[in-house]
Amino acid sequence: QAAIQDFPWFTWKAFEQAIIAASGDTVVDIYYDRELYAISFDSASWSEVAPITWKYEEEIQKPTDPERVGYEFSGWYYDGGELCEFPISMPLNGTNLTAQWTANTGTEYKVEYYLQNVDLTWYDFHLTGTQYGTSDTQWVALKIPFSWFVFNATHAENVTSGTIAWD
Repeated sequence: QAAIQDFPWFTWKAFEQAIIAASGDTVVDIYYDRELYAISFDSASWSEVAPITWKYEEEIQKPTDPERVGYEFSGWYYDGGELCEFPISMPLNGTNLTAQWTANTGTEYKVEYYLQNVDLTWYDFHLTGTQYGTSDTQWVALKIPFSWFVFNATHAENVTSGTIAWD
């Protein structure tokens, strides 16, 4: 009987055994398929990148970069923290690549200023100040001095600091 050989990264297909002729002319053909390997992508809960399955030694191109508001995509990284350089070849079976992000340093945010109305019953919108900072960092509003007005630090609706976040 013909013996199956083990070839790493290949799987043998079903084949027909043959009666081996004494002359040595018998040929048994055994075919092997390339094994399939999967890679998953973790974009840190932002735009999803579907997992891929490729054949052994097949060249893998970099998938479309995911998107995250307030950040730039820095690349796909292996679990050990090493950057995955595309194109790459299989096998990377079970590999999970994780997106790394760099916070934008020019994230725009607005600060709105309100001045108390003349009958002292409410505050009227006065102006919007545009400021810039780094995503996911703390901001502090600039306190602009307005002639004939005093900043009301105890007003319940004051928000004078917070985290720069995306919409």
